[in-house]
Amino acid sequence: MTDKVFCYHCRNYHPSTEVRQVESKGVKRWRCLKSIASTKASRAQRDAFGKAVSETNRKVTLEQNRQTLPRSVLEVFRGGTSLLGGLG
Repeated sequence: MTDKVFCYHCRNYHPSTEVRQVESKGVKRWRCLKSIASTKASRAQRDAFGKAVSETNRKVTLEQNRQTLPRSVLEVFRGGTSLLGGLG
């Protein structure tokens, strides 16, 4: 199996040959060559790339939240003995 490294920018795993370690905010992080190359593009292209990455990150977060959201308090305490002392 090839070594894969997580790119903090695009949130994907890439082969180690496709990433470089960069310093960002005083911390060393791995970043893919595609995201590094996109910083050399025009502002409009960078904005489009950033919006695409943000949209992907938003979808990933929504999916993770959808899978881990707890049941609502009313759903948990409905019907049975209430731990809320009759408030639920």
